[in-house]
Amino acid sequence: MSEDSKSIVNEEERKRLVTEIGKIKDVLDSFKYGLNFEDFADELFKTIDRQTIVIKQLDEKMVTIIERMNALE
Repeated sequence: MSEDSKSIVNEEERKRLVTEIGKIKDVLDSFKYGLNFEDFADELFKTIDRQTIVIKQLDEKMVTIIERMNALE
């Protein structure tokens, strides 16, 4: 990523997503020991739901930015 580009996800959100991915990895690693797949599936779907919400928020922000840019033209 170039130095000029900026992240569209704030630092707090990035850290939270990294933590969630780490939890999913831990659950995947636990399959070696025969732990419950349903717990993993539930966590995975919760993560997907949260990421979907974040993507919708980013989309709304992008629409707002585009509308403002069009208004300035």
